[in-house]
Amino acid sequence: MQAAITLITQLVVDLLQESQPELSARLKQRLNSVLQKRGFDRFDEKAFGSKRFTDFLKKHLGESLTLTPPAGPGDVLVSLKDLAVDATIAVGLQQSEPVIAPEKIVVRPDVWQAFINQDRERRRYFSRVDHKVLHYRNGTPADVKAAIESAPANYIEIVPIAEATQVEWLRAFLSKNPPNSRIAMVIQHLLEEDTGGVMFDSIAKILGAKDGEIWRAQRVNRIYEHIVNWCGEHGIDSTAISHPSKQHSVMEPTSIKPPGDLPAPVRKQALAILESMSDDDIAQIVLPILVSTVLVKARL
Repeated sequence: MQAAITLITQLVVDLLQESQPELSARLKQRLNSVLQKRGFDRFDEKAFGSKRFTDFLKKHLGESLTLTPPAGPGDVLVSLKDLAVDATIAVGLQQSEPVIAPEKIVVRPDVWQAFINQDRERRRYFSRVDHKVLHYRNGTPADVKAAIESAPANYIEIVPIAEATQVEWLRAFLSKNPPNSRIAMVIQHLLEEDTGGVMFDSIAKILGAKDGEIWRAQRVNRIYEHIVNWCGEHGIDSTAISHPSKQHSVMEPTSIKPPGDLPAPVRKQALAILESMSDDDIAQIVLPILVSTVLVKARL
């Protein structure tokens, strides 16, 4: 019995080191996949005296893991304790308010969007004086451009995180969490089409509730780390980019947009994708997903 427990706990740690945080149900699926490939039976926590998989994890790996319960309905999120902050971020995505996390701060929405907005014509700068983010596009507004050019030492240009870099993050995630062939085809099509920017949020929805949530959490964490590293490189105190009243927590501002013109809306992007697809692709890929979505919503 002890040999089996040692094997299971080591496999769980190995799986989390490959990809985390992980929902407990998904972690158990991955564990069973590894066990079956090695010729073992599927894992049954009841055989080890535990009612639930998370109970087994608490009993045998309690000192090594962080188990974060959902804010509402949902699954427990599992992570190694040295990366427990990642779990906090993932849970924060399920809530309207950020989750308290002493290691983190709230990145202001205007700063966050300056780093992820992919408008190539937009220039964006951070002011060392008042910590504001200023934008201009094709020289407009002219007064903003003039103010920056008149005192260049007071401003630092923000270069957004390249879309190609974020696609690499996504491909790395998909390599460890491969979706079914139909979903993989849809995602690949989205990555190949020139629609004004990869729709990462849409891809998260396509991946489904579990994998989509984990992908969003990992992307948020990477963006956050990029922003914090940028502050360090330019000698900017992290409090300069945070909400004064919400220190020590994390959130991803998804509804705040920078001023001025933005890339084509999602509806226009979707139409562009449909127009580029053959009738067979639409019949075999798009319609089944749309029908499934409508049926699921009808049951809720």
